[in-house]
Amino acid sequence: MFASADVRQEGKAPEGMLADNPAVSFAKQNWGLKYRDHGLCPWGSIKGKVMSNKRVLIIDDDKEFVEELNETLGLSGYDVVSISDSVSAVEVASRTKPDVILLDLKMPEKNGIQIAEEVRQVTELSHVPIIVMTAFFKDEHIQIFSSYGVSRYLRKPFNPLDVISQIEFVLR
Repeated sequence: MFASADVRQEGKAPEGMLADNPAVSFAKQNWGLKYRDHGLCPWGSIKGKVMSNKRVLIIDDDKEFVEELNETLGLSGYDVVSISDSVSAVEVASRTKPDVILLDLKMPEKNGIQIAEEVRQVTELSHVPIIVMTAFFKDEHIQIFSSYGVSRYLRKPFNPLDVISQIEFVLR
């Protein structure tokens, strides 16, 4: 599940920024979120024209989590493909040609690091940014992530707007 307990600024979003974004409305209704501008996300690009037609592949075995994330990203204009089977994740990535991969680390059969390593060995996927999502994180993991070609990471639970900002960051 997404978190809704980190620091937020109460009140309205800055004029013309998040107010009309369907993903923000969905997040507020479902998770009670308040607006927050943490400087990582070019909020102006979220409003109705988020990296439209960019494909995001979600690889995570938690179906409920994937469903919610899929909804949030879809409302933000992304073309979302998701898979819960870690064994066929690289095959699906090769077939769907994502612009970014959101990858859970702790999955049965193959973990996220193994999948990231396999993705980097596929020529047509070697440039695709990988954002790792995990609840099991230690600072020393950052070096491990980068050695396997991981671009960014998100600590679960996270704010749904944080995932959008991380995707936009790696797609710039």
